[in-house]
Amino acid sequence: MKVTIALLGLLLALGPAHAADEAFELQAVGTLEVAPDGSVHDYTLETKLDPQVAALVDSTVRGWQFEPVLVDGRPVIAVTRMRLDLEALPRDDGYALQVANVGLGEPEAKDNQPPRYPASALREGVGAKVSLLLALNADGTVDKVHVEQVSLTERMGKRGDLLRERFADASRETAMGWTYDMAEIVDGEPVTAQIRVPVEFAIRNAEGWTARAEYIPGEIVPAPWGSRAIPDSRALAQGDVQSLDGRVKLRDDVVGSLL
Repeated sequence: MKVTIALLGLLLALGPAHAADEAFELQAVGTLEVAPDGSVHDYTLETKLDPQVAALVDSTVRGWQFEPVLVDGRPVIAVTRMRLDLEALPRDDGYALQVANVGLGEPEAKDNQPPRYPASALREGVGAKVSLLLALNADGTVDKVHVEQVSLTERMGKRGDLLRERFADASRETAMGWTYDMAEIVDGEPVTAQIRVPVEFAIRNAEGWTARAEYIPGEIVPAPWGSRAIPDSRALAQGDVQSLDGRVKLRDDVVGSLL
């Protein structure tokens, strides 16, 4: 069912001004408790939204169905963190909200410091985007790091191979010391996780601004523990976390549905 929201109320709730005929995005974050039968037992919305928007999000999420989470073949209660990306689509009488993406089981980084920029790459003005796969322990520490892809801002032949190695080494060494707030609790216990995170090395100009970089995709090297390869180096942005083995899974695809 299409639900429209009063234009004025929605725009005030979202802060920045939007033209009345423009689509735009917003995000809601919450915590889900999934019952053994896959229904939503409880749901908490953490993001502060306009009451009309929050009510739509809440009623929609509470109606979702999930695959039962099993432990030794037994369905159990599972808790997961949820990120809901929404797109506001203009209508004659306001906006309709559409589900653009749903992220489940995404651990949150703590005070994770970025890796040191390789000095040789910095001197040459070369930037990079490194895709890392991390295997996390249940306490949020990093157990294993795999460099899946290193994409540079320049085509550099064999010199580029050396710089990719240096970007990879810097990222791998630093990531081993990262910690995360884990996003899923299954049958009362936190569980391990596998995630994908990007690390960007960007050159800042004299004014302190970072120029938007176009990356030349590097070779994709699948992790030995079997995580799926990423097809596009632009798929994740700095600060994003993608869960690769979350226990909580939606039964039906809700992307594209209207609230």
